Amino acid sequence: MLICCIGDSITLGVGDSAGLGWPGRIGASFGSSAPTLTCYNLGVRADTLALIHKRWRIETDARFKTDQTGLIFCFGTADVAQGVPRDQSIENCRRILDEAQELAPTLLLTPPPVLNPDSDTLLGRLAEAFRAEAQQRGVPVLDLHTALAGSSTYKTALKRNDGVHPSASGYEELAGLLRDWSPMKTLLTSF
Repeated sequence: MLICCIGDSITLGVGDSAGLGWPGRIGASFGSSAPTLTCYNLGVRADTLALIHKRWRIETDARFKTDQTGLIFCFGTADVAQGVPRDQSIENCRRILDEAQELAPTLLLTPPPVLNPDSDTLLGRLAEAFRAEAQQRGVPVLDLHTALAGSSTYKTALKRNDGVHPSASGYEELAGLLRDWSPMKTLLTSF
């Protein structure tokens, strides 16, 4: 099974001293129960949804050599950091989800929280809008923003870095949420 994890610097794992980010941790966690699992990290630092929309299909087409595939998207942090209008981010989210569903089973992770209160408020609103778009399409969505907002471990991990990207312990907590999420388990055991 091939899983492509697509997004911005949070997907890439910026700030993770282990160099795994959440995609590497998911691949390692499920590798023993799914020995044929290949988990591609297609995160690109500073990629907005517009840039992700332009590249994601080309990158996945180059990797999908089987019909046992899945897509996991996590984006939005770069849009807020670069001041992309909310409506544009939501429209690109719609396009990506509509196209992705035609290709493979698709999961969506909302952007996680950041330390800057103003940016975090914008991320929370974007996460809410992304969650609504996913639910309208029947795409399973994990609201990382809400799930991690009250986590002292995640906040400490953000403080150890730049306030946007967590240290390794933050990525581990994020990956733990994914490991326990039933749509993730279903995706990885469906083949």
